[in-house]
Amino acid sequence: YNYSGQPWKTQKIIADIMKEEYDIGPGGLSGNDDSGQMSAWYVLGAIGFYPVCPALPEYQICGPKFKKIKIKLGNNKVLLITAPNYSSENIYIRSIELNGQKYEKLSLPHEMMIDGGQINFDLSDKITD
Repeated sequence: YNYSGQPWKTQKIIADIMKEEYDIGPGGLSGNDDSGQMSAWYVLGAIGFYPVCPALPEYQICGPKFKKIKIKLGNNKVLLITAPNYSSENIYIRSIELNGQKYEKLSLPHEMMIDGGQINFDLSDKITD
């Protein structure tokens, strides 16, 4: 839905999949894990973005599932992702800031990610467009 200009649908579907299809008990990972690919997708989705195509160096934004995430990158840089008002109800993105500047795209280029920096999400329980 990010590609069709309806990102709130992506945000809702990702939140629903993470809530309904993943659990800590038996059967908590539906289907075959494909050598960790479904688990990796879950981790990336919880961070707030995920790859659609392995050959495309970008990630689709879906919104983080934590208030603060700090990723230490292999190049000694840090990517800090914040969503101070995240809750299980606040899954819709109102706005994004990248390194203090308003960010209006629905994808993040890989090159930007490996440079580190800070991504701030303002989340809400209401659909915004």
